[in-house]
Formats: sequence, C-alpha cells, structure tokens
Amino acid sequence: MKNLNSVVKRICGFRTGKAAIFAMMYCLSVATAQAESGYVLQRSLISGSHVGPDQIIGDATLLNRRAHPASLFKIVILVALLREGKLDSAERFEVEDHISTSPVDIRQATYRSSNRAFLMLARRLDARLLREEAIRMRFFRAPPPASFARSDSIYRGEDEKTDPLSIHRFMMRVARGADLAKPEELHGFLLWPGSCLIAAKSDREIGRIHVKSGAWGGSAWMSGFCAGKRHKEVVTVFVPYEPPHWRPARERAIRLFYGAFQATVPDGMFY
Repeated sequence: MKNLNSVVKRICGFRTGKAAIFAMMYCLSVATAQAESGYVLQRSLISGSHVGPDQIIGDATLLNRRAHPASLFKIVILVALLREGKLDSAERFEVEDHISTSPVDIRQATYRSSNRAFLMLARRLDARLLREEAIRMRFFRAPPPASFARSDSIYRGEDEKTDPLSIHRFMMRVARGADLAKPEELHGFLLWPGSCLIAAKSDREIGRIHVKSGAWGGSAWMSGFCAGKRHKEVVTVFVPYEPPHWRPARERAIRLFYGAFQATVPDGMFY
C-alpha cells in the first residue's frame, strides 16, 4: 500500500486513504493510461481563482510539437464574433449535406464542425480583427503574419501551427471566461452530449461537457472542460496521425477525453 500511495501521489498530487477510495481507483486508471503512447492528455482543475497544477498523461514529448490546430480555430472565430456583436444565437446556418440537409443552429454547426458555416461566419469579421483576437487569446505559438485570415481555409487557422501546450492554456482562458465578451454564450455553443465527473481531491462533482474537436493535417484534438457548480476541469487531448487517416485519430481523441472524466461516449456520437 505504501508503494501504491507514492505512485498515486506522484501522478495525482494527493495520497489515498479510507475516505478516498474513489480517488485511488481514479488515479490507478490514470497510471494505466500513462503507459500508452501516441497521444498526450493535459488536465487542470480550476476552482474559483485558483488554478490547480497540470497533470500530464501519455507522451509528454508531444507537448511542444508543432501542429495544425484544425477546427479548434473555430473557437477563436466565435470569440471574435461575440466580441464584435456579430453573432445571433437564434440564427440558423446552411451546412454541408453530410451534416444536415436543413439549416442548423450555431451549437450544432460548432458540434458538427461545419467548415461551410464557419467560413461564412469568418467573413463577417475584418481579417485584422480576427488576427488580433488570435493574438489576444494566445492561440498560436507566435503571432500569425499580417496576411493572416484572408484565405478560404481560415476556419482551420489556415496553415499556421500551434502546439498542445498553447492549446491547453488557451482552453483554460476560455473556461475561466475572464477575457471573453460573452463567456456563457460561448460555453453554450461548445456544449456536447453526456455528463462528466470532476474529481477534485476529496471532493467530486458531476458537470456538463463543453468541448471542441478537430482533425486535419496530422493533428486530432479534443480540448474543453467539465463545468460543475463549484469547479471546472480543463482537459486537452492531442493525437498525431499520418494523413489521411484522421477519423480513427479523432475517435481516439474523443474517447480519451470522455475517459478522462470517467464518462462513456454517448451512443450516436457524431464522428
């Protein structure tokens, strides 16, 4: 038991005990996941103004890997639209036929990651303002060039690259909401099916899932947070893959994200 306690403390930052059996079981699952490779998962607990220490699961060498942000950049577009007052949550949008043959609302367009809808939304913004928003939110490793946000691939951040560490810090800012014009509205757009478990040391709480997926150019992502009444926990999953095999990598990222909150991926999940 002494050795088990030391492993749990190293991974999760606290010791087990009779009053924390669930914590021990949770940390054992984390320790098992650490043996896997080919992905990295970061998690951070936000409680009030306190931000807990990051926990790294998987291959930590991937944290600074240059990677395409894929559809995670759609969050930056939403942030900028809300800041500029150019998005009405009651709007409905034409999307690709494989998503829906009838218009959908902004939450469904975000959840189903419609490139068509987000290209149209990005065109509502001046390219300079969208670039400034990306810099303000520190989405990329370095500021994009002055020519940024002028191509038809802006919905995935064009050809700019970021890294898993930068994305996780970006999502922590999104979850806290301090730098956002309308955080509750944005969080509503990021709502996904299912519930999640926040295991905050001796406390635990059921919450709702707010997240964005993405897969393009060898990078598959799930970055978001579980929001309860007392705590928020941010999780970012990065799974590199060899193009064009994005679908299995995206599915793995989704399952790892839900698994981090001891949640089962709901039936009928859109892949």
